[in-house]
Amino acid sequence: MVTEVARLTVAPGHDDQFERAFDEFKDILAQAPGFHGAELCRGVERPSEYWLLVRWESVEAHMVTFKGLGGFARWDQLVVPHLALPPDAVHALPRATVEPAH
Repeated sequence: MVTEVARLTVAPGHDDQFERAFDEFKDILAQAPGFHGAELCRGVERPSEYWLLVRWESVEAHMVTFKGLGGFARWDQLVVPHLALPPDAVHALPRATVEPAH
């Protein structure tokens, strides 16, 4: 399993539109083969910055399968118009998990 980590910088005044667009896009994402879950986080210190964490079966599930099914095209239509900058995304492999000590 890999995690896609994407930093998304929303254009000024587009926060609500961005979140509505993501709400529509998440239904497309949820149906993608190889998709294992996602979390959208909003920056506290920089509220125009969001972090999208998407768990994929593999890089290929994201970059080949999802793209081939039109997922990137829908992202470009729905979400990208509300961004100030292109998304900055990478894929990461887990190395450690830490749980609370209680």
